[in-house]
Amino acid sequence: MVAFLLGVIIAPFSANARVLSDADLDRISSVKKLSIDVMTDITVMSRRPDLSQAESDCVKSTLRSLTQIAEELQSYEYLITIESQLKDFDDDESMRGVIRFAVENALKILEAERKHLGEITDQCARNPISADKARQATQFIESTEAVLKSLQPRL
Repeated sequence: MVAFLLGVIIAPFSANARVLSDADLDRISSVKKLSIDVMTDITVMSRRPDLSQAESDCVKSTLRSLTQIAEELQSYEYLITIESQLKDFDDDESMRGVIRFAVENALKILEAERKHLGEITDQCARNPISADKARQATQFIESTEAVLKSLQPRL
């Protein structure tokens, strides 16, 4: 889900990238791999039958939060992928504005969800496995924020 979002971010900037550099694309690719790893790990953990009810509830809360991030960010998919759909569009400044808008709003969503995951971490502090998964999800969000923020100076 989060991997989907990151895939969406990468897609528009492939072969004919005009707004973002190859280094930007590399950073985004590294976040995509991390997102897949985090979502897979938390999903597998959420299905473990040997977790206590409290641990299970906390892990599932973290997974729901990550899923919510993906759902909320999906609304910006079109704006983020627009460059790949416009083959003969020569107005890079307008494209920057569209991508800037999408990145800024994605950052707002990530910030809100980071705070929410912080609350989950606090609530699950007595459950070491689930608290660790919430911290792992928070670190992923912070990494994603860092990548998106690194793009902003060129937008």
